[in-house]
Amino acid sequence: MPLAEKDATLSNFDNKNAISQTPLYIELEKHIADILPKVVVIDTRADVFGGDEIKRHQVRTFVALLRRLAMKYDTAIVMLSHPSLTGMGTGTGQSGSTSWGNTVRSRMYLERVFVEKVETDKNLRTLSTKKINYGPDDTNLRIRWSQGIFVREKVADVSATDAAAQADAKFVELLTLHSAQNLTVTAKPGVSNYAPKTFAKHSESGNISERAFKVAMERLLGKNAIKNVQHGPPSKCQWKLVPADYVEPSATAKPTAATIALDALKDLLEAAGTGSVTVEAWREAAYDAGISKGGPAACKMAFNRARDALVEAGTVVINGDQVSLGATELQP
Repeated sequence: MPLAEKDATLSNFDNKNAISQTPLYIELEKHIADILPKVVVIDTRADVFGGDEIKRHQVRTFVALLRRLAMKYDTAIVMLSHPSLTGMGTGTGQSGSTSWGNTVRSRMYLERVFVEKVETDKNLRTLSTKKINYGPDDTNLRIRWSQGIFVREKVADVSATDAAAQADAKFVELLTLHSAQNLTVTAKPGVSNYAPKTFAKHSESGNISERAFKVAMERLLGKNAIKNVQHGPPSKCQWKLVPADYVEPSATAKPTAATIALDALKDLLEAAGTGSVTVEAWREAAYDAGISKGGPAACKMAFNRARDALVEAGTVVINGDQVSLGATELQP
């Protein structure tokens, strides 16, 4: 019965607190008698209750009026109500007189899921039983808003600890992905590449909110699971977030031509199973190992310089057309 912008009051009270049915209540009963539904949903209590919600007598009388319909037509009456600020703060979901909760046979509370006062998933809700006369009163259902309806989560309820761990893991995952792609994110709020904001918008965010990512970032920094590092030229030095085990590509020393040539020789000797190989075989192995990114002339020049340096250092020994390892290790 759509009643938008219309009077939806089902009952009124006179100055002696006597209740009276409205024409809408009578019409509702006719509909129930014709359809015989299993469930009747009334939305919301504030729209249908014509009394003072903090007066216990009026509350109990109104609930009895609805119970009459439930018993007469063998149906369940579900009445929705918005909690007060106190009800949300305490987690009871109550508002108005306590008789609202005491008079009904059962009461459930639908609320958002928060982890450390942060809503980690905007589509997630918990439907908990606050009172039930004929069943366990500790039931909690995790449901998700999906395509216009709430559906029950297939997984077990996620604890606050698990949700925090998920946010941490997702933050590190996305940070690793951005670092590998050389995409800079920062812990500084108010900029376009602020990490929590960037990750919350990512297609692989897992519906984790910006606020939850912010808490995760602070938690991870405190555990040294991620770190703030400087980047850019000294004149324009900035900070960026990276995983704890991240190493800047530029900070990794490139192997010298001598190192490449020596490693190629060691591999060649190991493969041959002998103490020496030909210089020409060594030269080809060094070329294949990438001793230079240039053409044949550049490779030849790089190899000759590496060969001479290794011989001078005593790291390799050349005897005729044969080359073998010397007694001296190559110093970095």
